[in-house]
Amino acid sequence: MNATVSPRSDADPMAFTGREFFRGAVSAWIWAMSLTTIVWTVCTGGIGIAVALPIVVPAASAATVLFAVLAWTLGRALRRVRRVGIHLLLFALLGALVGAATTAGYSLLDAGGLTGFAPMLYVVNVSCGAVAVALGWRSAASRALGWSEPLPRPASRSLADLSVGTDVVETAR
Repeated sequence: MNATVSPRSDADPMAFTGREFFRGAVSAWIWAMSLTTIVWTVCTGGIGIAVALPIVVPAASAATVLFAVLAWTLGRALRRVRRVGIHLLLFALLGALVGAATTAGYSLLDAGGLTGFAPMLYVVNVSCGAVAVALGWRSAASRALGWSEPLPRPASRSLADLSVGTDVVETAR
């Protein structure tokens, strides 16, 4: 049996193994290709799939490989942070950066062929990149941490959890 010892501890509750990271990267890659292709197909009235797939697959593949070190570094930096929302936000920002950088790189290689679409390219690719990387992290974290719910519930009670009435003020104090 090939059992891997978990790197997680009380001090590092969100640490991940290399294998868990790889699963998250593959998940983000699949999400990026899927979302970007679907959005471009919708934006172009269906004809975009013929153009999107030959561009999106190599671009998403290159971006996954090129930005993996940055994603690993971000994950290592956040290994002590328990709050899922912080992870999702920062990985979404990383995805937006990846989408912007990949679009800029493609624009340089394209030699102006899609110049008229540049604003739309950035809006779609940055948005899809942000969502894809956050979903990739979420998928890896869910599997690694054994979450059965869509998102883990916070340990503390928030004002939204409190009953409505005069006891809200007292409980919030």
